[in-house]
Parts: sequence; structure tokens; C-alpha cells
Amino acid sequence: WSLPADEESSVEKWVSQQEQLKEKFQSTQFFINAKEEGSEQVEGIATTRYRVDLNKEGVKQFIMDAARITENQLTPEEQKAVEASLKEIEFSGMEFVGDDDVLHRIRGTITVQPTQGASSSFDVDFSGWDYGKAITVSAPEGAEDFNALMALPLLGAFGSADAPLEEGGVELEAPAEE
Repeated sequence: WSLPADEESSVEKWVSQQEQLKEKFQSTQFFINAKEEGSEQVEGIATTRYRVDLNKEGVKQFIMDAARITENQLTPEEQKAVEASLKEIEFSGMEFVGDDDVLHRIRGTITVQPTQGASSSFDVDFSGWDYGKAITVSAPEGAEDFNALMALPLLGAFGSADAPLEEGGVELEAPAEE
């Protein structure tokens, strides 16, 4: 699919927001308590490996700032939910910083231990290199304009509403006017 970029899509606004997010990302301290643990090559780049802890306050502030930048201001309830969620998350891992002072790899385990419900964990291993190098992006042959309404069934927006009533579907009514 391709997304049409016309005057109504406010591409300039989106680009401005992306630049602000990039600056915020670059200035956020996501990890703290770094302890050097040796060196390692990442895609041919000499790096120093550090054991780190997640800076939950930094992550929270980044989320709040990102919401403001993208005009998705969080309500006080949503802010409290973010804070509560961050209390349930632990990160055990390492970051690999190159001789160029650039982060080239993050590797570790994220564990989520909610106060209610099952705990879970997953491994993360992200590498980045060739920062600042030119790339070419082009639409694939035969790309069609994207219609956002096409994605709603994939997101469960119609869920049981599109099932016949005798199979457990629901009938939707418009809210009564006051």
C-alpha cells in the first residue's frame, strides 16, 4: 500500500513532529547505572559493552513528551496508567556503544510482572549501524493507495458486530440525543 501525501495529509506537520521526536529520543537517558563489561564487535564496529538498568523516569518523560509533540496529550488517568505500567517492567541487559559514541546494539530481557495476571518476559536484540548513510526508499510496483477503513476489521473494530445476530452478533444503535 502507499499513503497519499496531499495537502490535507499535513506532511510538513508530520515531518516537524518526527524531527522533534528524534531530538527528544536523542536527548533522553533511557538507561542508567552503566557498568563496563568488556568490548565486542557489532557489524565490524568496535564497541564497549555496558550492563545497564532501565531509567523508568526517563522512559515516562519520553512517553509524556512524545504524546505532547504528536498532539495526543495524555489525560491524568492515562499518565497514572503509564506510571503504574512502568512499575511492572524490569529490564536486564546491555548496551553496546561504539568508539564513535553511538549506540550500536541493545540486548537484554524485558520482564513484565503485573500486580494481577500472568507475568511474561521477552528477549530484545537490536543492532544499528551505517547511521547517516544515504538510503533509497521507493514504492513497490503496483502499490495501491491505502484506505484506513480497510484496516478496521484487522483491528477488531467490527468484531462481533458483523456476525449474524443468531450467532451472537450485536445490534448497534446510535446514542440518543439529549
